[in-house]
Amino acid sequence: MFDLMSGRYSDGIGRLGVYLKRHAGDDHRMNRVGRPAEYVRNPAITVGLAVQPDVLRGLMEKPGLRGRGLLARLLYVLPVSLVGFRETKTPPVPANVSAGYARLVNGALNLTPATDENEQPRPRGVRLATEAQVELHRFREWAEAELRVGGELSAIRDWGSKLPGAICRIAGVFHGLIHAERDPAVQPISAETMLCAITIGEYLTQHAKAAFCEMGANPATALARRIMAWAKESRLDSFTRRDAFNAVRGAVQRVDELDDPLRLLAEHGFIREREVYRSGPGRKPSTSYDVNPHALSQNTQNAQNVARHDDSAHSAQSAEGMAK
Repeated sequence: MFDLMSGRYSDGIGRLGVYLKRHAGDDHRMNRVGRPAEYVRNPAITVGLAVQPDVLRGLMEKPGLRGRGLLARLLYVLPVSLVGFRETKTPPVPANVSAGYARLVNGALNLTPATDENEQPRPRGVRLATEAQVELHRFREWAEAELRVGGELSAIRDWGSKLPGAICRIAGVFHGLIHAERDPAVQPISAETMLCAITIGEYLTQHAKAAFCEMGANPATALARRIMAWAKESRLDSFTRRDAFNAVRGAVQRVDELDDPLRLLAEHGFIREREVYRSGPGRKPSTSYDVNPHALSQNTQNAQNVARHDDSAHSAQSAEGMAK
């Protein structure tokens, strides 16, 4: 999908307008060579991605994807891999669950579209119950505060700014499925439905942070990985801050740019700062770090996963709770 967005079949010219306009619901005109132009009225598109981390890596380098706001409009899921811990004998899906799922999906597929005065399909208007408005307002206040420097959403402000809107979309999908056998426009979206959507929004927030780290949105994470890869390849028991600077020279211009990457590695237990005792006058020696021997024995994938371990662990717990 990202290759198509970047112009794989259009001579390298990105075709982001299709996704941007349809996400916003703006009418979209498509010009065809040798054929009449086509119009998409009232488009609606919401994209959720559950992909391998390799798919996300390097997206920041693709022209326009983040600059035009496309990456902020996508929903991401990067759960912890269960390989090695999967159940080899799983029970079948309960019959009542399968029947309920089929009923909801078939109800949505069989829902007759609303029409305008010209008998053309039009969107159905859906309202929020007063209690649902209260819950949404409470969440929007939280999200706005967390966009500030140091907040939960500060590193992904473009995505976080659109999170309340994404939650409304999710609530609308839930509401449409629940009432598909009747008419979703008759009943307002309930507070319970809105709270379910907010729960998923909290889950998606942790995964978005991990996804943007994979894309390269967080320079400190990329440098931390590079430092750890160098320490592992060199089989180091310890190193100084100056050693690390020389190892990644070119990626940074000043030694103090390593403060965040080294702090990140220390917080995740890859390294430990040594206490320095000055024995005499003169300049303070370069800070030294001991390397965790266990970290050196980990495979590369595990080392890369640590940067998003905290985020994904919380998300996995949330997912388990929602499944129950």
